[in-house]
Amino acid sequence: MQITMRQLVDGWQALQKLGTVQAGQGLTLKQAYWIGKLALAGESEIRQLDALRMKLFDAFGETVDDQQRIKEEHIAEFTRQIEELLDSTIDLPGRSISIEDLDDRLPLTAADLVRLNWLITEG
Repeated sequence: MQITMRQLVDGWQALQKLGTVQAGQGLTLKQAYWIGKLALAGESEIRQLDALRMKLFDAFGETVDDQQRIKEEHIAEFTRQIEELLDSTIDLPGRSISIEDLDDRLPLTAADLVRLNWLITEG
């Protein structure tokens, strides 16, 4: 499944929530398996993004009075590079899940479902 880093970041908390559901308690065994694989791969991507963000901070940021911030003269370049990272496409294992195949007992909010629109499809 191909998604952008932005989609993963936006849906990360909802995916983690879905990843805590046991097979038979709202997910089939097959769904739980694929969501588990997806969550593990997503965690790796999130860690890489955090490491890259910290490298960018080291290059463009400073700590003032125990607060980290981007130097004024580097805000545009920092933002450009972060946006480029977020817009990059990544490959994750698994396939989309139809909303009709999900159990109503899943602990997902309407906002979670919207954030997972790359994973959960209509029809």
